[in-house]
Amino acid sequence: ELAGHPWQLLLSLMGIALGVAVVLAIELASQGAHRSFQLANDAVMGATTHVITGSDLGVPHRVLRQSRAHPGVIIAAPVVEAIGELQGRKVQVIGVDPLTEARFGRLGFGPSRQEGAAREGALMPLIGPVGSGAAGVPGELNAAVVSGRGALLAELTAQELGLEQGESFTVRVGGRDIDFVLVGFFGEPSGAQTLVDIVVADVAGAASMLGRPGHFSRIDLIVSDERTARALAAKLPASTRLRPAGDHRDTRRQMTRAFELNLRMMSLLSLVVGVLLIYNTAHFSISRRRETLATLRALGVSRNELFGSLLIEAWAVGLVGASIGVVLGEELGQAVLALVTRTMQDLYFVAEVRQASLGPGWTGLGIALGAGVTVLGSMYPLWRASETVP
Repeated sequence: ELAGHPWQLLLSLMGIALGVAVVLAIELASQGAHRSFQLANDAVMGATTHVITGSDLGVPHRVLRQSRAHPGVIIAAPVVEAIGELQGRKVQVIGVDPLTEARFGRLGFGPSRQEGAAREGALMPLIGPVGSGAAGVPGELNAAVVSGRGALLAELTAQELGLEQGESFTVRVGGRDIDFVLVGFFGEPSGAQTLVDIVVADVAGAASMLGRPGHFSRIDLIVSDERTARALAAKLPASTRLRPAGDHRDTRRQMTRAFELNLRMMSLLSLVVGVLLIYNTAHFSISRRRETLATLRALGVSRNELFGSLLIEAWAVGLVGASIGVVLGEELGQAVLALVTRTMQDLYFVAEVRQASLGPGWTGLGIALGAGVTVLGSMYPLWRASETVP
């Protein structure tokens, strides 16, 4: 019967495969979105325990001196942040203090990561003249560092933009064009193709070029205990606020949860469409086989035997369709992942995951889901078929 109606069989397989593929693709994209959040959080927070934020203007410079002088504050680091556009790509400009940044273990800097000591050296071009007159060091690099225009990019980002060390590039921030010179590269956490589209500059130069002289976007702290944090908070100006870094992470996480929920609802909707398609196909198939089913009943096949054989047939079709869906899901997921992470960049923060994969558990779940949905969608038509009288 199935071989005699290949288009009917193809329609069933296509409905099952597409349903499973969309579910797995959306799950892959959701995992990528979560990974994107983690990377973005590591990039901007690292080992930070507390954060000082201010008004729309930012945090005054004097608060940094006050924080560093407070007992129990292990380290305080100023940060200047802005979102801009570089060659049509959304980028995050982060101004940091090279002398203290390595202690926070973010952006791949710091001894907390493997080869961290070597990566700390990547910040040195932001501190002073690259070569100090050494042979072979271009003079424009030294000039860029001294003027505060020096910046670091991830190697992958530089390659994609066609930039080499010593070349200048322009970032448009808030309607202003800001010129930087690429003086080096920073190491990326968790692999070289995960975190991109970030411009790292010296905090003083970044604040000046972004039009924020005298203010930082925030001050990141590592404090010894909560008692120290409370004592410092009591001494800060009224325009500033000290809060745990966890609050900052939770705020960002809450923004992405609704986005991930919407993605999963979309995948469930695709399954519902698949169930309806399977139901209609099964109903049509049974209608065409009424005479055959009646003959089988006349030959002595019981209702339960007829129902069981039809159910096994549906399960086999579902198994084949689900297997196809698993293969399609991986391919579709990579395409959806790029769109989802780009959307998250536009809405929330700059971070990007280029590749992700589903584990064996999700592959098995996809196959079981496809076969189960096929049986569920076929259940009622098959039960009606088993009621056929001889």
